[in-house]
Amino acid sequence: MIIFGYQGIGKSTLANSPSGESYIDLESSMFRTPMHPERSEDWFQAYGNIVYDLNKQNKFIFSACHQQIRDYIASEKDLKGVMSVICYPSIELREEWLYRLRQRWIDTQLPKDKAALDYAEASYS
Repeated sequence: MIIFGYQGIGKSTLANSPSGESYIDLESSMFRTPMHPERSEDWFQAYGNIVYDLNKQNKFIFSACHQQIRDYIASEKDLKGVMSVICYPSIELREEWLYRLRQRWIDTQLPKDKAALDYAEASYS
């Protein structure tokens, strides 16, 4: 099963919990992004191939929600029929979610966490 999830919804928390042994939190920040244009232009294909391999191992895969990843996975004939869902916080949880993203940015000071916060603040309404 592929679980597409936005930043800060609890993917890593669940994957790292004692009950998370069959969950894989597949980080996407190592792949090409607007913040990292030096990475390969087909980064989403490499990411999608990792999703495919993990799916064959019967893992629950927490995947990033980048449009390129979702499109690539949806187009792969070997992944057609694989159950997938997209998880995102409801609008009622907007402030709680933004608070969580702000705290993450304060704690880590990582560019990817700042980008996640900026994106959520600008587009989640």
